[in-house]
Amino acid sequence: MDRLGDCPGGDLQSGFTGIVWAESHIRGQPSELAGDVEFALRELMRGGVLPVDALGGLSGCGVFALETGRLEFARAVAEAVAESAYSEGSYAYWPQRPEQLPADARSLFPTGYVNCGTAHGTPGIIAFLSRVRAATKTATLDRVIQGAIRWLIEHELPSGSLSNLPPIVRREQCPTQSRLAWCYGDLGAAAVLQPVENDVPVRDFPCFVEQLAVTAADMPTSRSGVIDHGMCHGALGVVHQFNRLHERSGDGRFLDAAIRWFDIALQMRRPKAGRSGFFGKDSDRARDAPGLVAGLSGMGLALLAAIDAEEPQWDRVFFLS
Repeated sequence: MDRLGDCPGGDLQSGFTGIVWAESHIRGQPSELAGDVEFALRELMRGGVLPVDALGGLSGCGVFALETGRLEFARAVAEAVAESAYSEGSYAYWPQRPEQLPADARSLFPTGYVNCGTAHGTPGIIAFLSRVRAATKTATLDRVIQGAIRWLIEHELPSGSLSNLPPIVRREQCPTQSRLAWCYGDLGAAAVLQPVENDVPVRDFPCFVEQLAVTAADMPTSRSGVIDHGMCHGALGVVHQFNRLHERSGDGRFLDAAIRWFDIALQMRRPKAGRSGFFGKDSDRARDAPGLVAGLSGMGLALLAAIDAEEPQWDRVFFLS
């Protein structure tokens, strides 16, 4: 906490917001710095600096506001996210325009795209807005929540695809299939949308969420894209999400998937590598990273949740509880 000012920005993933969220969660009460963080985030919002996503933008700031009980700020963040949505008929979505992308990405995506991943796109935004709606009774959020769900359902991939959701949607190219992860793909979307599926009156929404989860459970290991252990896109993150899906639904298919991926995670472990044998990225430099999203902290919490009968609360930061 003494080096909070050294953090590069206000995002939840790597900025001061995530640190104060963690302190508040561990202490079970808002950090003494929560007011200062809210002031700094409001200044960033006025400057239009932050995008709208969960890990790097406004939705993540809203997660901090909910954790620290700053409901008026949470409502203000949610309204800013809702107001930034594009509307087409009954649909709502958040395009990432070319000027919002890094220079190297602009050459790849000259017309921009809409992100379908939980970490940086529509499912995470829906999850955030839904939680603010429940906590603050802000009925004005209903239109954009329902419109975003309709947009997501409309962009489901054809039957027989490896995944139901693409990672991104672009005008000039057919969508590609997604990996098995929290950040992108069916599993993350199902895990964060399942807690709110019965709160939103959109036709076929619960069936859509169930199909996302079932498709994720059926994905072959060899095509999953999983090469490490972290919460964001690694094997222990996969275990935890299937575990949560099973706990909420009682569906044995998700328990079977959690057990299968737990075995895979242990088989991937390299006992002589790093401090624990578990790794966040397939490189020596990042093997012992301590962070929650892709590092050892998140891996350890996922392992504890797998063997503890008590429901975890730390995964609120991932919209999983």
